[in-house]
Amino acid sequence: MPNLITAIEWFFNVLYVVLFIRILLSWFPHSRGRFAFYIYRITEPILSPVRKVIQRSPLGGPGMMIDFSVIFTLLLMFLLRDFIIQLLVRLM
Repeated sequence: MPNLITAIEWFFNVLYVVLFIRILLSWFPHSRGRFAFYIYRITEPILSPVRKVIQRSPLGGPGMMIDFSVIFTLLLMFLLRDFIIQLLVRLM
């Protein structure tokens, strides 16, 4: 089980880094090379469901200037990671 917990932590850490890179790429709109394409391709399936929920909430809407989906996704990922690890610890 400790190896599984370590693998889960690595998985989430890689996702955190990829999302952080996406945040940095959003600051430089002209950086649309192959690297940026792959980062967006990895992160968009994670961010788009959260973005859809936000658009239907009072925070969202068609005039939304700031994309809060990354912030909420990171928060949800932290909670999910902790939930999974606590569940595995209890099962040991």
